[in-house]
Amino acid sequence: MNISKTILAGIALLMLGSFFLFLENSFYNYVDENGVLQESLSLLLGSLSLSLGIITILFFCTKKLLNFVVFSIKAKLSKN
Repeated sequence: MNISKTILAGIALLMLGSFFLFLENSFYNYVDENGVLQESLSLLLGSLSLSLGIITILFFCTKKLLNFVVFSIKAKLSKN
């Protein structure tokens, strides 16, 4: 089975982002005695990783779809 490096990178970024957001919600997100919400860097890292993972997978799927459409058009043109 041949899996593209791009899709593996996208899946890894999604998993990493999910892990960071899980850490943020489990350990670092709290309100201190002054009523200030305390958050860590993992919220930013999780959001960034999730966004990059989604963009990477969408880019991969769009590229595959465009290649399929172009190949189909070329096949129809070569028949005629």
